[in-house]
Amino acid sequence: MKRLSEMENALRKASGQVDRANGAVRRLETENAEIRAEMEASKLSASESVTACLEVAKREKKWLKKLLAWEKQKAKL
Repeated sequence: MKRLSEMENALRKASGQVDRANGAVRRLETENAEIRAEMEASKLSASESVTACLEVAKREKKWLKKLLAWEKQKAKL
C-alpha cells in the first residue's frame, strides 16, 4: 500500500512538472510568434526606409545636375 501511495505521489509530481513544462512551451511559442511578427514589421520598415532613401538620393542627384547646369550658365554670363 505504501509503495502504491509513493507511486501515486510520484505520478502527481511528474504530472505537475509536465503541466508546468507545457505552460512554458506555450509561453515560449507565443513569445516566438510575437518576435517573428516584430521581425517582419522591422523588415518591412527597413525596406520602406531603403526605398525612401533611394528616392531621396535620386532627387538629390537630379537637383545637383540642375545646380551644375545653373553654375555653368552663370559662369558664361
